[in-house]
Amino acid sequence: MRVAVTGANGYIGSALCKYLFNFGYTVVAIVRKPTSKLPTGVKQLILDDFAKLDVSRLDKAFEQL
Repeated sequence: MRVAVTGANGYIGSALCKYLFNFGYTVVAIVRKPTSKLPTGVKQLILDDFAKLDVSRLDKAFEQL
């Protein structure tokens, strides 16, 4: 199962990503800037401003993962 986590640079988001990844989930971390807080196998989707995001851009990004 694939799970997307927003706020993956934060305390709770990064802990959630690690937890899910350790239980075998495919984790996509939605972040504003790349981070080294996450396990190597967690994919990072970098979106600079989520509030101004065009939803079609998000759909296309997920298709590539």
